[in-house]
Amino acid sequence: MRRLVVFGKGGIGKSTVCTNLSALIADRGLRVLQIGCDPKHDSHLRHAIPGRVTTVMDAFIAGAGQLRPADLRNLVVTGGTGVDVLETGGPEPGKGCAGRAVDIVLDVIKEPPALVDDYDIVLFDVLGDVVCGGFSAPIREEAPSDILLVVSEEYMALYAANNIARGIRNLADSGGARLIGVIGNKAHDPGAADLIARFAAAIGSRLLGVLPFSREVVQVEFAGKTIVSAAPDAEITGTYCAILDAVFATKEEHRVIPTPLADEAIREIYLEHIGRAETP
Repeated sequence: MRRLVVFGKGGIGKSTVCTNLSALIADRGLRVLQIGCDPKHDSHLRHAIPGRVTTVMDAFIAGAGQLRPADLRNLVVTGGTGVDVLETGGPEPGKGCAGRAVDIVLDVIKEPPALVDDYDIVLFDVLGDVVCGGFSAPIREEAPSDILLVVSEEYMALYAANNIARGIRNLADSGGARLIGVIGNKAHDPGAADLIARFAAAIGSRLLGVLPFSREVVQVEFAGKTIVSAAPDAEITGTYCAILDAVFATKEEHRVIPTPLADEAIREIYLEHIGRAETP
C-alpha cells in the first residue's frame, strides 16, 4: 500500500487535485481510498456521493470514544468514480481540536484487520497549510508517505507551501514522510510554470505539472463530478494524467527532505516573477 498526502494553502484547489488524481488511479484499476481530513467533510461530494455521510468524529462521539476497525470500514462510502472515501469530520466549532479525527483515523486504520490493507493507494486530503496537531499526523507517522505540495503563482501560496516544507523537515527524524513533488494549480499567468518550477527546485524538489484555472472544473465539481471523468479528452485531463504518471514513476531520489527557504528568498523569487510579467 502506498500513501500519498496532499497539502496546500486553503482555497488553492488541493481537494480538487486530490480528487481528480484518485479518480484517475481508480480508472487504472487500482484500489484507492481517499481520506478527507477536513472538518467540513466535502471530499465525498466530488465523487458523486450525495448527501451527508457519517464521519469518523460522528462515530467516535456516538461510540463514547470507542472506535474499532470494523466501525471504520462501515464509514467508507464508494463514489461514482470508483473511489472509496472516508471522511474524518471534526467537532463543532469551538468545542475541540479540528485535527483530532485525523489522529483517531491513523490510530485505528493500523489495527488488525487493517483497513489500509484493502487498498493499493491511500490518499490523504489534508486541511490547508496546517502542520500542527492532528493535521501533521500523516507527516509524523513512521510509515513511508509521499507528500505532494499544491501551489499557485500567488505569493501566499508559495509562503504556505514553504511552511509545509519546513514542517516536513522538522518531523523528518521521527516520521517517514518525504516530499516527492510540487503541483501548480489555478494558474492564470503563462509564466506561472517558471515561477513554481523555480520554487520547487529551490526547496530541493521538482515540478510535476501545472494545471490552469478553469471555470469548467468549478462547474463540474458543483455538479458532484471530477473533470477527468466529465471531460476525459480535455487538455486539463491530459495534464492530470501526466502528473499521475510522474507520481507513479517516482524514484527514491525524488523522495526528499525539503530545504525550506527564508522568507526573503521567497519574496525575491516572487518579485522577480512579477518583474518579468510587467516587462513589455
